[in-house]
Amino acid sequence: MVLQPLTSKLNLWPWLVPLALATLLIVISRYNYPLFHTLAELLAIGVAITMTVVAWNMYPFTKNSFLMFLGVGYFWVAIIDLFHTLTYKGFGIFALTTSEQSIQLWLAARTLEALVLVTAPWYLRHNLQRGTTLLAVGAIATLIALFSVSAPFPTVFIEGQGLTAFKIMTEYTIITLLAVAALLLWRNRRLLEPSILRMMFSAIALTICAELAFTLYVSVYGLSNLVGHIFKLFSFWLIFLATVRTTLEKPFLAMARGADSYDALPDATIVVDNNGIIHQANQAARTLAQRLLPDLIGQHCHEIFHPRNTRTASCPVCQCIEHGEAAHNLELHVSSSNRFYDYTLAAINNDVTPQGMVQTIRDITPRKQAEKLLKAMSLLIVEPHPCPAQQTKQREVIMNHELDRSSFASQDNWQGNE
Repeated sequence: MVLQPLTSKLNLWPWLVPLALATLLIVISRYNYPLFHTLAELLAIGVAITMTVVAWNMYPFTKNSFLMFLGVGYFWVAIIDLFHTLTYKGFGIFALTTSEQSIQLWLAARTLEALVLVTAPWYLRHNLQRGTTLLAVGAIATLIALFSVSAPFPTVFIEGQGLTAFKIMTEYTIITLLAVAALLLWRNRRLLEPSILRMMFSAIALTICAELAFTLYVSVYGLSNLVGHIFKLFSFWLIFLATVRTTLEKPFLAMARGADSYDALPDATIVVDNNGIIHQANQAARTLAQRLLPDLIGQHCHEIFHPRNTRTASCPVCQCIEHGEAAHNLELHVSSSNRFYDYTLAAINNDVTPQGMVQTIRDITPRKQAEKLLKAMSLLIVEPHPCPAQQTKQREVIMNHELDRSSFASQDNWQGNE
């Protein structure tokens, strides 16, 4: 995949807000640096918490564990950043004469942020429990923050001299973790939309630039400190855009465009992501499942439309979805309703990467019964005078077909769930 420039894929309008804010912050820094620092940090904190709120409330619909984990992680990063802001030299809330505690909390927040970015790609293939994850990441964040301000923690800043070797080495360790995060994202790039992947790479690159800037300053009011905070604000904004674009903008636009066209299809048709989660279902699919659309969105397609006596790992339809492979004429038997269905899968491509599948489900039970009847009738033609046992068997096949046809004609409900 060739990464294209960010501006070639993004509307420039969303960038007016951070650009305007950055310009205003730079002007403020020339007159009151503590005010600049406070506003820059509070803006980044606000962006992070907004991202968490969006990811949290949309998770029941999107089931996007990757962005949900980012939302949870950045919530706790924002909490530590808040304490970093309140303890900053010149802020005035705490009676602190040095910048030591503030810088220690900064390192704690950046360490947690790097760990979140390293761990997030794992959730591209795994699900999470929101509440448990929120508490677990919160516990880790608390431990990191408490350790960073504890007595055994090495000195990170000496007034009049600048940063210590320990602080600089810690920043380079964080940069290494961020590089690992970028590598893990690249290895899982098939599972991310190209525009989202570009935003994540750009956010990580900006964070690395910010960390590099924070290895250079001698004064907490210096130029490199200012540049680092601007880079951080843009980094948070990019991850916020990735969250909004994935959880709000694209799904709802796609659903709005596709609702009418999908409802016109006579066969049950659903749109699923690479994990098999349903994002859209036409009227025929809702009728087949005997469920309303809100009850289908966010559910796994296997639990509703595939034979439940087959595990997901053994289901040919689910395997095609997982690997992004198109498929035709996948015929499965649903034993609970004794019906046959033909499954067709077509990939939804954005650039060169599959972003989901359109799954069509057609009831082929009448065709299967007709094939069974033709087979029985062919036996009569091949053996016009069969033995009594064969006659009995042929009559049973034909009678069973008539009974089945009568039963299928009166069966209106989908009974795919066993």
